Amino acid sequence: SKPLGVPVFLHGNTIVQKKCPAQQIGSIMPIAVIMEENFDKLLEQCEAQELEAPGGIATPQVYAQLLALYLLNNDMNNARYVWKRIPQAIKSANPELTAVWAVGQHIWQRDFPGIYAAIAAHQWSENILPVMEALQGSVVRPPSPMDSLEKQLSCPICLDMFTKPVVILPCQHNLCRSCASDLYDSRNPYRFSGGVFRCPTCRFEVVLDRHGVHGLQRNLLVENIIDLYKQQQEVTNSGNTETSLKTKESKEPLCQEHDDERINIYCVTCQVPTCSMCKVFGQHKDCEVAPLASVYQTQKGELSNAIDSLVASNGRLQALLNQMEDTCRTVQENAQRAKQGLAERFDLLYAVLEERKTVLLEQIAKEQDEKEAALHSLAERYTERLQASSELTDTAVRALEQSGAAEFLLASKGLITQTKDAAKSSLGEERPEPGFEKMDHFTLSTEHVEAVLAKMDFGIDTNVLIESTRQRAYSLVAQSYTSIAAEDLAAFVGYSVEEAVKGVVSQGWQADPATRMVMPKKPDPPPVSLVPNEQQLARLTDYVAFLEN
Repeated sequence: SKPLGVPVFLHGNTIVQKKCPAQQIGSIMPIAVIMEENFDKLLEQCEAQELEAPGGIATPQVYAQLLALYLLNNDMNNARYVWKRIPQAIKSANPELTAVWAVGQHIWQRDFPGIYAAIAAHQWSENILPVMEALQGSVVRPPSPMDSLEKQLSCPICLDMFTKPVVILPCQHNLCRSCASDLYDSRNPYRFSGGVFRCPTCRFEVVLDRHGVHGLQRNLLVENIIDLYKQQQEVTNSGNTETSLKTKESKEPLCQEHDDERINIYCVTCQVPTCSMCKVFGQHKDCEVAPLASVYQTQKGELSNAIDSLVASNGRLQALLNQMEDTCRTVQENAQRAKQGLAERFDLLYAVLEERKTVLLEQIAKEQDEKEAALHSLAERYTERLQASSELTDTAVRALEQSGAAEFLLASKGLITQTKDAAKSSLGEERPEPGFEKMDHFTLSTEHVEAVLAKMDFGIDTNVLIESTRQRAYSLVAQSYTSIAAEDLAAFVGYSVEEAVKGVVSQGWQADPATRMVMPKKPDPPPVSLVPNEQQLARLTDYVAFLEN
């Protein structure tokens, strides 16, 4: 066997010592078994495997490991419940299970030689061998110092631990005062002035005066040691519920009505245990009674079955809790993916809007540049003419200021002609058309987009988006065309010719069957400029086709 606490890997017939973390223990039936410090982890895995087994029935290997680990932990309650849960067919077909339970029976009886013999009598499998080695090292051992101390604290008369007060004899041996009093009374039935008795340990003759055993000194040191020992035992046995139950059961209770009578029958009518005197003379003389042992076995079986049901129910609840935790993690993961997908879709919308904004701003800037260039060109021409006209005006004014008539008449005729021509030419100069400065045709209608965005939701009906997009196409056609071929209209809105014409006629448009032309109903107020925007219509057409597919 290997020292406790050393990891032992069993591979075929070879035993290999190696350090490994607890996470490397197998998830089904681990071949690699980690010793003492990781047995708790292995126990948790085996319990989980039993709970998750199909139909609640685990494999024989899981049951064997689970049973052995409970024995190693001195958990006889769970060991018994596991043994009861194992189907009889599995018990009969697997001798190792019976061998493990045989070890548990010897542990229950505190038969240490029997434990050792039961462990040595079986050829354990590679999964059970390390647990049995650990069990052998922890159970089969020489008497501990606490066992030796318990013997030293035992009374030689009652053979139980000293009961306070404890008295010390002149020979330095100790007795319970009650036991010493019984011994003294049996040796001195007619005591008046004292008496004698012999120490039951060394046969030393103890002489007492008229005070009897009350004249002996108390051994306070032994009493304090007993108190400390009992406290230590309570701490040690705090987890051993079954041992506590056996201790309580060994003290047979007495009847409250008849102090000297032990409770030995069960009143079926009143559903309480009682004594024979109560049945013969007491309050239960007219009741139906049954042997205490039979009722004890019946109710013990009922309680055991109830405990089994409770344990199974707890297992189901734990499985449900595990399922809820897994579902919660799945919800968190799915929500995170949904949030990420939503953020990506909105980022795409932002990008599309930003791109469209850039295109529209470029259109406005282009027309602005064209109009400003035209105005600058006119302004330059007007500036040149104004300068020439100003120079001609100065020349004419200087001519008027000349005093000589002959000199004036020599230049006046040409000046008069030039001045009249310049004045006439200024009246016919090119100028911007009315409304040239307006940019109203760049007004962007976003109501339909805002309506679609306001209705945007998870799982929205695609038909709503298709219809909204078609209405936008109708609006653009009405703004851009005075008349349009029915085939072109149908192509823009993604309908057949008949459906497209029927749809717009219902909205007040006019259709000419002879020419197959459609005259849109102009919006009120009419747009400033009716420049066809076929590029925008084409984008809407593509979007409708995308939604329909």
